[in-house]
Amino acid sequence: MSKEKKTTLNREYKDTVFVDLFTRWTPPVSLYNAISSSNVPEQADIKQLQISNALYTSLKCDLAFTIENELIVIIEHQSTINMNMPTRLLLYIAMLYLNVLDEKARYARALKKIPTPRFFVLYNGDEKLAERTELRLSDAFKLKNGEVPQLELIVPVININYGQNKDIMKKCETLYEYSYLIDRIRKYEAIDKDNKFDLAIKDCIEHGMLD
Repeated sequence: MSKEKKTTLNREYKDTVFVDLFTRWTPPVSLYNAISSSNVPEQADIKQLQISNALYTSLKCDLAFTIENELIVIIEHQSTINMNMPTRLLLYIAMLYLNVLDEKARYARALKKIPTPRFFVLYNGDEKLAERTELRLSDAFKLKNGEVPQLELIVPVININYGQNKDIMKKCETLYEYSYLIDRIRKYEAIDKDNKFDLAIKDCIEHGMLD
């Protein structure tokens, strides 16, 4: 494990480590391919996105990127079960579309094709959760009996705790190693809370992970 990467792992935990791994160390397309059963080549045109709006500075998603300007992928990492993720993701994609589409395109009379959104939540909390579940924006609507929602946003929730979704882990080595790291941190927290990060990193090094 490089000195810089070890410093990163020591400094932060979970969310920041996850984001660093899939922005600085591993192409995010490898993660997308694993969780979506896709086969996008690593040399595809991938552009990282960030929410940029002076009125909504508190909005910040974990991973967002375009693939060949055809897809916008948003991946959120969660250590708690949050039933409101579809609502949050709706706000994220709205802000990202504002950044991607210029004003001329937004008000053009002719149909303007936009990148297709894909949403994912990756969960690695302590609460038990099935390997794969699904959240829907429409579940939050105050619908009357028989009323059909005019807007929907579907979010697959994928359990990435160590030992879960083995097929996905086989397809993305970095995700598997991250899952192992978090599992080791939890293990060593019960043994030596003050040194759990160092012990977990040492364990990963001994097993040839995250090097």
